Amino acid sequence: MKMKRFLSLALAAVLSLSTASVAFAEDKVLDASEDWKNLKTGEYTVSQAHTISEKVTVGKDQEVTIDFADKDVTFAGDGMLVVEGTLTLKGTEGGLTRSDAATSTAPRLIDVKASGKLVIDGGEYHHNTDNGITVYNQGYLIVNNGEITANYKQAIHTENAKNETARCDINGGTIQGGYWGVGIFGDGDGNNDNSVLNINGGNINTKNDGQGVCTNASGGKYAGFTINITGGKINAECGMYLPGPGVTNISGNAVINGYLQGIRIAAGELNISGGVIKSAGEANHEDSFIAGGSGGTNGVIAVGKAGDGYPGDIKINITGGELENSVGGDAIVVSDANLGKDAYKDLKTEINVTHTDVIGNISVLTPSTPNDNNNGENISTMIGWGTTVDGEVKVDSKAASTALKGDAKIEKLTVAEDNKGYTTVEESVVVEATITGDNITMVPPTEEPNRPEDRTDRSGGDYFGNEKWAKVKREIAAAEEGDTIEMSATGLPWFPSS
Repeated sequence: MKMKRFLSLALAAVLSLSTASVAFAEDKVLDASEDWKNLKTGEYTVSQAHTISEKVTVGKDQEVTIDFADKDVTFAGDGMLVVEGTLTLKGTEGGLTRSDAATSTAPRLIDVKASGKLVIDGGEYHHNTDNGITVYNQGYLIVNNGEITANYKQAIHTENAKNETARCDINGGTIQGGYWGVGIFGDGDGNNDNSVLNINGGNINTKNDGQGVCTNASGGKYAGFTINITGGKINAECGMYLPGPGVTNISGNAVINGYLQGIRIAAGELNISGGVIKSAGEANHEDSFIAGGSGGTNGVIAVGKAGDGYPGDIKINITGGELENSVGGDAIVVSDANLGKDAYKDLKTEINVTHTDVIGNISVLTPSTPNDNNNGENISTMIGWGTTVDGEVKVDSKAASTALKGDAKIEKLTVAEDNKGYTTVEESVVVEATITGDNITMVPPTEEPNRPEDRTDRSGGDYFGNEKWAKVKREIAAAEEGDTIEMSATGLPWFPSS
């Protein structure tokens, strides 16, 4: 009797648990807009396509996972997904879409607040209107997979709220903006740690001719950001647009391809230690940079101020990687336009290149139209140790200074006759030099630099090249305007006696 009662109670318990389990599963299905109103911590599955016309919020204390599978949810009217807590989105071909015009109360598809964290592990997220951002992030956004697109504005935009921090990590997936792929803005305080973008993988591009990754100048209103790129691919008319003060670091196996401009920089610090940066833009020195956006002078790295509203020095340190202009144009182009204006006259533009393969020209120029605001006296370019330039180093700016140092190998050096800056050629190998300007200094090596073991043979001949440099300097002193001096020294600063 007792055994029968025990079995009866056990069966009842099993039935009770089974019933509870079925009820729990039903509660976690999202098949209509009503189901989104009271999201709780847990995992949800979208069971069928539907439309939502009001705001949906994941609260601060909630941890929610939504799997769209292959089902689409459409936001319309005031519909928008707001993330104040933690949300993970998954899916195969399903996801979120907005196809009607954004409203003042719903300008984005997904809005991540400062307290929020959004992880996108899959699915598709589309803002198909002309006036909205797909994912607006003021908290922490992680993209591991999936597809995020916008028809006109940014697919992803990160901007920290005042005195808050915002971060975006892109590890994979496909991101396609309209005219801007991924945006990163600071709050104007100049703290570069408060707004951070990390790109470790994935593909970023634009639907229209635009900018793959962009910041904003606006007189310093959005200053203060850090961009770290270690992998992934960026493809756009302008790969990266960096007009405002901040720090950008590029390394690893990153690929940045700008059809006309690989990187356009007007302020801030750019550090490149690896990766490949490309452009197919032909040299067009007659075209000035465009104020308020990218465009104008083409180049793999295009440097200079386009007009008013670009505060801050420009500092570029390139210590590795490859710069490639595939059509023989400029790998680096620096303009002295506008630098004579009161707002800029004390600002510096500094470019240092070492241990880098440069395919294309390096040009420091004054725009073809004379202008009292052109001033290159605070522009300095150093091309040094371990760098090979498969192209011409051309200094046209009337006051810019250029230095070739170490064992850099330069195919051709041209310094304009009216250049009043200082050009110093220390130990570099220059295959051909056309030098007609003033203030040219040719410096032979004065001390032994560090070399690998197989380059330490000091036996015989003009080891440090002093005699050959003396000959070159005599030729320069005797040269008339327009003369070309051959400087095909074999292996400067080491000159084998043979």
